Amino acid sequence: MPDNFAELRRLAEAATEGPWEYDARFAQLTTDRRPPMSPLMSIRQGKWIIADLSNSWSTDDEQLNADGEFLAACREGVPALLAELDRLRSEVEERERLAKRYAHAMTELQRAEVAETRILKQAVRETWKGEPGSWTEAKVQATKRRLEAERGENEALYALLRACGVGETEEPE
Repeated sequence: MPDNFAELRRLAEAATEGPWEYDARFAQLTTDRRPPMSPLMSIRQGKWIIADLSNSWSTDDEQLNADGEFLAACREGVPALLAELDRLRSEVEERERLAKRYAHAMTELQRAEVAETRILKQAVRETWKGEPGSWTEAKVQATKRRLEAERGENEALYALLRACGVGETEEPE
C-alpha cells in the first residue's frame, strides 16, 4: 500500500514545534517554544505567535474560534495519528507474516497426517489379508518407529502453530 500520507508527514515535520494553543481573544495560534525566527515573528504575553487569524474573511467569531482550536489541535494530533497509522500497519504486516507461517505449518501438518493415515490403512489391509509377506513383527516395529518420528515432526509443527499465536492447538494423541 503506497504511503498516501507522505505529504502530511512532511508538513507536520516542517511545522513549528508544538504544542500550539489558540488564543481566541486575539484569534492567534501561539506556542511556548521558540519557532525559527523571521522578521515578522512577534511575542504576545510570553507566547510566540505562529499565525494570526484575525484578518480572516470569516465574520463568524464562533466559526473562526472553532477553526483556530482545530488548527492548534492538529499540531499534536496529526503526528499522533500518523504514529498510530504506522503502528497499525506494522501490526498488520506482522499478522500477515504469522498467517503465512500458520498456513505453511498447517499444510505441512496436513501432509504429515495424510501420510500417517495412508501408512495405517496399508498396515490394516495387509494385516487382514494375511498374504505372504504381510506385516511381520519387523515390519510392524519399523512402521511404528517411522510413525513415532512423524509424530515428533507433527508435535514440532503444533509447537510452531502455538508460537504463531494460533491459541489452543490440540496435539495428536
